[in-house]
Amino acid sequence: MDKRIENFWRVRSLQDKIAELDIKYWLHDEFLTGSWWLLLVFLILPWIIWSIFLNRKQVLETLLFGTFIIIITFLLDLIGIMFRF
Repeated sequence: MDKRIENFWRVRSLQDKIAELDIKYWLHDEFLTGSWWLLLVFLILPWIIWSIFLNRKQVLETLLFGTFIIIITFLLDLIGIMFRF
């Protein structure tokens, strides 16, 4: 049983090292690069455009419809993952 515990802690130690290297790589090679800024713009810009063109009288209907679409998309993604599509 001691061998299993020792192997478990070795694996855990290697996983910690991998996570540390992954964080170092992200901070050094991906964070604040051109691609990172572009993705940030693509995250924020649609919300700004949506708020400009939003019909204020139909906010509830718009949000409910969006929620419905998100739920359907999530369920279809889940089914695709389950069947490995």
